[in-house]
Amino acid sequence: MLIVFIDMGLRLDELISVEIDELDLKRRSLKVHDKKAKDRNIFFDKRTFRTLKHWLRIRERKPEKVCEKIPELFPVDNLEI
Repeated sequence: MLIVFIDMGLRLDELISVEIDELDLKRRSLKVHDKKAKDRNIFFDKRTFRTLKHWLRIRERKPEKVCEKIPELFPVDNLEI
């Protein structure tokens, strides 16, 4: 998560609100919603691509497929911004 946060130059609220369907691995881009309610596409490099693919594999292995019900790419509980 930290690599994605730093490499893509995201704000914390943008990072934790990203949903899986906003990730486009083929185009190496991520659609984020900024604080002015505007959408923007952020493109990422090969390192971030590998990191995201690895994270998605880990996320899919969660017990009882809990993550299938959670739309956020990086589920976070009890985080105050």
